[in-house]
Amino acid sequence: MSAVISTRFFRTIPGKETEALQFLTKHIGEVKALFSGLEVTATWRVGGASGDCMIISRAASGQALEDLRNKAIKAGLAGKLSHPAPGIFSRIEDAFWADLPE
Repeated sequence: MSAVISTRFFRTIPGKETEALQFLTKHIGEVKALFSGLEVTATWRVGGASGDCMIISRAASGQALEDLRNKAIKAGLAGKLSHPAPGIFSRIEDAFWADLPE
């Protein structure tokens, strides 16, 4: 099954790894509670730059992903999704990927 993958990359400021993990754990829990059926995971880089982490979610199509993102924006504005506190991450970057056809 092909899917659209959304990634949100975070570069953690050195010394803020604990706060980064706390935020990611809380945020993923909130996302899973609000969006049942969404496949979402958080990853932590092993090796290389310490503190790199990423949230990865998969949707069946670009439209499904767009619908989920719109719901997430509304939930964030309503205070139902946490945002990282200033001073934890030096960089946050979103990207979208598509599965290759088999």
